[in-house]
Amino acid sequence: MGLLGQAIGSRPDKLQLGRISPELSGERMRYRPISTDFLAGQMRQQSAAMNRALVDQAGGDASRVNTLKMLANQQHQTAIGEANIQAHLVNEQMLQNVKGFNRDTEQFNIRNDFAAQQYNTDRFNEERHWNKHAEAARRNMIRQGVATIGTNLGDIGTENR
Repeated sequence: MGLLGQAIGSRPDKLQLGRISPELSGERMRYRPISTDFLAGQMRQQSAAMNRALVDQAGGDASRVNTLKMLANQQHQTAIGEANIQAHLVNEQMLQNVKGFNRDTEQFNIRNDFAAQQYNTDRFNEERHWNKHAEAARRNMIRQGVATIGTNLGDIGTENR
């Protein structure tokens, strides 16, 4: 009776394992393109300065000034076009780098989150398994106590008869 009372009054040990949270990276790269307007503005300022210098060096010869200005303006327009093409190529490469970096960061975060979820799920299942076994052991102790009392009462009856 004492063992049965102890089994009924007892509580099985409960296992509670720790959980983890994923380590997520907040690093993101921002896309900062090269401004083609800024480059063109700088080149226009250089061209204007060169035109002033050509006028100063021409010594008043208008045809020479016009010829030199035409050549300088042609070179200036070619340089602006090439600078724009280069800036677009660099901007496109930077955009691809930014997208790649941010994609890698997202994949890192997803992998870490998945690993943490997997770990936590495994711990939860382990806890549940352990706790169910402990509860089943307690129920078996109660059943065994009841069965033992029944057996003992039967033995007493047999002995008395």
